[in-house]
Amino acid sequence: ARREVCPKLGGRLVIVGDVHGCLAELRQLLDKVAFANGCDTLVLVGDLVNKGPSSAEVVRFARASGAFAVRGNHDDQLLEAWHRVGRYTDSLDKFKARDTLEQLGNDELRWVQELPLTLSFPWLPLIVVHGGLVPGVALERQAFRDMLWMRDVVPLGEGRWRAGERSAEGSSAWAEVWQGPENVGFR
Repeated sequence: ARREVCPKLGGRLVIVGDVHGCLAELRQLLDKVAFANGCDTLVLVGDLVNKGPSSAEVVRFARASGAFAVRGNHDDQLLEAWHRVGRYTDSLDKFKARDTLEQLGNDELRWVQELPLTLSFPWLPLIVVHGGLVPGVALERQAFRDMLWMRDVVPLGEGRWRAGERSAEGSSAWAEVWQGPENVGFR
């Protein structure tokens, strides 16, 4: 419900994408928009980890601040490494964020694991997702991988689309063809 997300009258949703372990920059951004803790609500659009120097600290900050967040592809990669599945079944040799994996406790990793793929704010109307949504496909029928990775869509005819992780001949950015009814916040 609206009051559970924005508890104070006049509170804002502050939506930030792709923090990528950059806690100092996230704090600077929140200062710049005069984020009012307890009044405003922070929504993180996935990829809390990897690339930057403070991935574990970003996870801790998100948890401690009560931020809402969705899972991104880099968060999912961290979970693959933690569970030793997918690309990391046999070895973590190619996993570039081993320090993050070692710095986070099981409770923190479970928190990342429990992040939803989407958040809905029906009174706006708004859906938040990291990757994208295939136009014309009901939210509950969207593919897991698309919600984490997708960037473009290719028309299949009759209003149907195929998701893609990269631009390809005949593709369009999925957001360019999205017609709602909801607005979508994404990375």
